[in-house]
Parts: sequence; structure tokens; C-alpha cells
Amino acid sequence: MRALSSYDIAKLIAKMIPFEPVERVLDELTRSKEIFREMNPSEIKVGKLDEIEPYEEARGIFVDGSNVVSERRGAGIAIFSVASLLFSIRGSDLTFESKYLLTPDLCFLFLVPRFYVGTRANTIMRGLENIVAAYMAEKNENIDFVMMDGSFASVLLSPKWGIQHLYSDFYLVLRESIGDKSVDIDEKVIDTCEKISIATMEALNDIFKENDPKAIARRFIEKYVESIAKIYDSVLDSCDIPDSVRIPLMNFVTMFFETNFSMMALKRLMELAGKKDIFLMWLNKEPESRTLTKKSPNKVFRMFTDAMVLDFSLENGEYLLNTSPPEITNPRIYVKAGEKLDTSVTHAVVPEIAESVYRFGKYGLIYSKYVDFVIQYSYSRNMIDVDNETADHMALRIIRTLRDISPLGYPIPMIQAHSTTILRYSLADIVADSFIRLLEKSEKMFLIKKLIGKTGRKLAGV
Repeated sequence: MRALSSYDIAKLIAKMIPFEPVERVLDELTRSKEIFREMNPSEIKVGKLDEIEPYEEARGIFVDGSNVVSERRGAGIAIFSVASLLFSIRGSDLTFESKYLLTPDLCFLFLVPRFYVGTRANTIMRGLENIVAAYMAEKNENIDFVMMDGSFASVLLSPKWGIQHLYSDFYLVLRESIGDKSVDIDEKVIDTCEKISIATMEALNDIFKENDPKAIARRFIEKYVESIAKIYDSVLDSCDIPDSVRIPLMNFVTMFFETNFSMMALKRLMELAGKKDIFLMWLNKEPESRTLTKKSPNKVFRMFTDAMVLDFSLENGEYLLNTSPPEITNPRIYVKAGEKLDTSVTHAVVPEIAESVYRFGKYGLIYSKYVDFVIQYSYSRNMIDVDNETADHMALRIIRTLRDISPLGYPIPMIQAHSTTILRYSLADIVADSFIRLLEKSEKMFLIKKLIGKTGRKLAGV
């Protein structure tokens, strides 16, 4: 068979994504901002950033993090790096003031049991980012805004996305394992979830008893296995759990603890932002949301992200403001004692934490084009004590201010925060192999060496 030519490849791609006729598709892409505005005239606003008054002077904190993971014989190894940088902005002048870093020499963790290693590492990283952001915002005065990497909607929805399968597995196996018809399964699930929530809060209160991020990170890492074991044992000690349920329970408890570590940190950041009137925003360079395109009359467009479509339509210096994306104020994210069990609910967050965080779930989205691509900003519209329209205007003023220091089309402070945290992908493997060589030849060390040893695939050479 002959190799495909570029012409053959182009024909194949055209069949995969039916852009016919091309002229009509390009025309609709170019007009997409008007199409979206006509579909939702009360919710969508398109404007020019030059018409927004920037802050004459502003102080902002920019936060980003990264992690690398390695799946080993009996555990995952995750290594984290987080940076929080404080800058002052005056016109087009950008001045670095201070920083706080969490570095890999402190932030490495053995993830046990070994499952969903990458997802769990990302959850923990978000928690570390929230801790560092809160510390910098509390330590420094006259902070106007904090800019986080990512999406506000994803931050609120990801706890349920990550753990939903594990909770369902635990629930279904428990139901199947109890043959005694006199046992109220729903009451048993509620009681178990209540025990997990109480034990998780006890562990987190101990971990968060200090404000310094390094102290919090160190306690989390040192008490990680111990905390999971205590939460798990608290259920076994007070609830009759069949043997067949114990592995699903352990997996669920592990991810529940990690998720609530992240959410506890978010709760702390949100409460501090509200107390000090600091505007909290998320910047997403690769947004996946389709809040606009999902309603498009063009069926093909419904598969595209909002940002990709607006790349064609927004001009340099334009923005699109969406004031009414779906609220995330009641994501059905916890089981609580005294309430009837709803099978559509996933127990993902301790009720005390959830009730604090999700009251801020009314949010806005702004798509801004600085040079030749669109960036998404998101923010709560009710976290600080202003009305919704004022919150929208504050967000636009911050975005306008950042434009003056962004000749490359992406805010320079976020580029610097990201560059500070970059980790080599192979670092987790290198660290694990180094630990194995350094560990002493005792029985305890032999067990750890096996735990973080090479996977069966690598040992077999395949």
C-alpha cells in the first residue's frame, strides 16, 4: 500500500469533520459573536476592551502549579510545584514584589492505593494552589485581585466528576452484599457517609491548624496514610461493613479525603477573599466549555468549544461577556444525616465545606482576545459584597488592566508563575529510582522499595 499523500490526508479529514460548504461554515464562524448575542440578548454582551477604564494602579497575585506522576509497583508517586507571585501594575509598567513557592523537595507523595493516580494528583495540586493563594492574600495588604489558573466552573464541578464512580461502586456493592431484607440500605449509606464526613473533618482540622502553606503541606504529606486509615477504621468500627465492600470503601474514602483537602483549601481562600474584598478570578488558556456553542443552530458547532469558535469571530481587543452560565449552587454533592437519601446525589464533599463553598456558585464568563487567540476568565459574581453588574465590571477592569502588560496575548505574570513551576515529566520516575537506591537494606525499607519499585510491565521488559 502506498503512503498517503497530503491531498489524501486532507480528503480523509474532510470526511471526518463535514465542513460543507466551507464558505458557509467560515461565514458562521466569523459571525458567531453576533449569533450568540442574538440568541441570548439579555445575557451576552460584546464590547471593546479599550472602552473599559483600566485600574490606574493594581496589585495582583498570580498562582499556578504543576505536577508529575509515576505509577509504580504498589503506589503512585506524585511530585508537586506551586508558585504564587505578587505584582504591582501601573499602566504598562509591571513590578514584581514577592513570591511564595512550594517546591518538589517538600511536596512529594506516595499515592496509595494505586488508582486514578493522575486525577488524584491534580486534585491535590489544586488544594496546594489554594493554600498558597490564601496565604499570600492574607499576608499582604491592599491586594486587588487573585488570578488562579483554570476554570471556576471546573473547580466547583470536579469534586463530583472525580469521585462519582467510586461512590456509585461503593453504594451498589453494599446494596448487593446485604441480603437481610430488614436492613435499611439507605439508612446504612447515610450513616456510613456521616461517619466518613466526621472523621475527614477531624483529620483536616488537624492538617489546617496552621496558616503557613509549607506547614500545611508537610502535615498533609506526613499524615496522608494515617488520615486515610483513621477514616476507614472509623467506618469499620461503627458500621457493619461486609468483606466484599471493603475495597470499594477504601477507594472511596481515599479520594474523599483528597477531594476535601482541596475543597477545605478553597473554602479558606474564598472566605478570605470575601472578608478582604479581594476579587478572585480564574484564567483558562485551554477552555473546554461549550455553554454558548451547545445552543448553536449549526449541529457541527455544538461539538466545538466556545473559545475555538470565538477565535474566528472576536477581533483583537474585543471581549464577550456571558452573565448567565448555569449556576453551580446546588450540585447535589453530599449525603447528610437527617435528610432522605437521593440516588442522584454523590457524597463528594463534607456538608460543612460544601455549604460554605457553593453559596458562591453564581458566576460569570468573559472571553477576551488580546492578540490572535481567545482566553477565558471566570469569577464568582457574589463572593464579595457588590451587585452582579459591579462584579462583571470589576472583572472587565482587571482584564483590561492585564491587556496593557500582555504584548504576547497572555498575561506576563501568569507566564512567569507557570514557568516557575514547570517540572520534567521524568522527574517522578527519577525520584522513585533514587529512593530505591538510597533506602537501607532493612525489612521495613525492603517493603517500601517494593512499594515504589518498577511496575510489572517494566520488570518484564514490555
